Amino acid sequence: MSDFAVGFYEIIYANIIPGKKILNNGFFTSKEFAGDTMNSFNSLANIILDNNDKNSRSSKDIWPDYLEKYEKDYHCLANFWVIPMRHGRKSAKLGRYDSLDYYLQRLEDDYESFKHDEAIKYTRDDNLYTNYFKIIDTFDKFLEVHCISNYKIIKNTQEIYKNRDKEKCKKLIENIYSSMEE
Repeated sequence: MSDFAVGFYEIIYANIIPGKKILNNGFFTSKEFAGDTMNSFNSLANIILDNNDKNSRSSKDIWPDYLEKYEKDYHCLANFWVIPMRHGRKSAKLGRYDSLDYYLQRLEDDYESFKHDEAIKYTRDDNLYTNYFKIIDTFDKFLEVHCISNYKIIKNTQEIYKNRDKEKCKKLIENIYSSMEE
């Protein structure tokens, strides 16, 4: 996370971040508000390239052009958001395949239960922070805060990964580009 990116998110999320700072001396001020990619690269690349994981990744000289382009583009400001670390960086958005659509479906289904998670001591100085889902208190508000109110959730995306469907993964990447543009 660069200073520029952190500054951008502090402006975008100014109404929800307690204290209005994401980092303090290089550490998250609250792990409830940690940056994470909305759409990941590795899960899609592993299927498209017939790899088991990123450590056994095929040489880039055999990658399809669209995957090479996606690897270069997916780490852009439009593909990051601020969500609880326990949902993003620590759990791949509550699913094995780090899927935006799966995560949004889980949020829509379980938002009320996430609001009742106990606040946890998260920082180096053990400050207690309010639960993320009590600050952004509805699923619709979550979509609005993250500028994705018009996003159409693709149902059952886990099946695309489980079935290792390369064509549908390519289509997901096309959808990701449309979403980042919007």
